Amino acid sequence: MTTPKPKEELLGEFNECPVCKGTNFLMNKLVKEAIAEGKTTEDTSPCLLLMSAHAVSQKHIPLIGSLIPTGVAITDTCLDCGVVFSRKILRTESVIMSLPQQPGTARGVQGFM
Repeated sequence: MTTPKPKEELLGEFNECPVCKGTNFLMNKLVKEAIAEGKTTEDTSPCLLLMSAHAVSQKHIPLIGSLIPTGVAITDTCLDCGVVFSRKILRTESVIMSLPQQPGTARGVQGFM
């Protein structure tokens, strides 16, 4: 069985700080330094935090291997004013690898074991 290729749509890309309009970002700086030192390659994506949210119904559990709608925000920090903001916002799809669980029902969550 082959896994379907997820669609990806760029909803927004921001190349300046929304507060101070600066362009000096933490992860851009760290990635550029790592490339210069030979620790990574040019295709490295500067990302402080990647947040994703999945649209999954608890009444209609998707099958393993199916695609579900996913929103993704890639963030960075402005080194001029310190604000954390979204650099890139995407609409994509994620492949279901296991059955989703209700919060607090996984083994070990309630009572720690």
